[in-house]
Amino acid sequence: MEPNLMKLDSVEVDEFVVYDAALSELEVGVLAADTAAAASGLIQIAPVGSTSTSGDPNLERKLRQYYVTRVDPRYQRVFEELTRLRGEENEIMTRQPEVMVMEDLPDPRPTFVLDRGAYDAPTDRVEPDAPASLMDFGEARPRDRRGLASWLTDPGHPLTARVAVNRLWQQFFGRGLVATPDDFGNQGARPSHPELLDWLAIEFIDSGWDVKGLQKQIVMTDAYRRSSIVDPSVRERDPDNVLMARGPSYRLTAEQIRDNVLAASGLLDRTIGGPPVKPYQPAGLWKELATRNATEYVQ
Repeated sequence: MEPNLMKLDSVEVDEFVVYDAALSELEVGVLAADTAAAASGLIQIAPVGSTSTSGDPNLERKLRQYYVTRVDPRYQRVFEELTRLRGEENEIMTRQPEVMVMEDLPDPRPTFVLDRGAYDAPTDRVEPDAPASLMDFGEARPRDRRGLASWLTDPGHPLTARVAVNRLWQQFFGRGLVATPDDFGNQGARPSHPELLDWLAIEFIDSGWDVKGLQKQIVMTDAYRRSSIVDPSVRERDPDNVLMARGPSYRLTAEQIRDNVLAASGLLDRTIGGPPVKPYQPAGLWKELATRNATEYVQ
């Protein structure tokens, strides 16, 4: 082995050696020791039963480690088997899906009202809380995400269940009892049937937030089971079917059309998990898009 001197900025490497196995602590010590000291006998094994270890209280442990890793033939077989099992464990763990979980800081970061939204212009300091006009947050709840979830799902909360019920109603009728599902505030639309919305929300809470039970209630109503064929005069008086004089008639979303086609053709897989399903597509469907992208790239 010839010394090879390399200089990297202020770091100098005198010798660089690669070994085909992990060195024991004893070997590392011998290699790191002075050559003359190693030649004159760095290790002196004490007689059996003696407590002397030539000044090194860990010599016996180092010798045992050296023997196991370098001499004992059983160690290599066991180590190879352990390495194989650990590799299998790594493959199993790698295939497991991971979910990022947010965690609150031990000491919450101070939050301020920003002047005209400028991040470098803080004004009044604010603390976590909820609109008192809806429901008092309460002192027992922690001022964090867990407390907010508890506040939102409290049976006395006037908004969460109504919003959820309205969105499910919209999925079945094409229009919610509140026509603005994203806005239940002052600028949103008033409920067309406020008593019905309140009753469904209370039933939803009392059922333990049973979504399937709520869907069953909706599809079994007389309003949902009515025919979508209606007299033109009725359609003229109520084009949006606010009064629910006829059955729902509205355009399906792209995902609903896809699922209906897959279900009708017997290709819809109702099991959870597995690879994604790609529906049939006409030949050359993406040709125009590919051509336009290529033209834009050239330009």
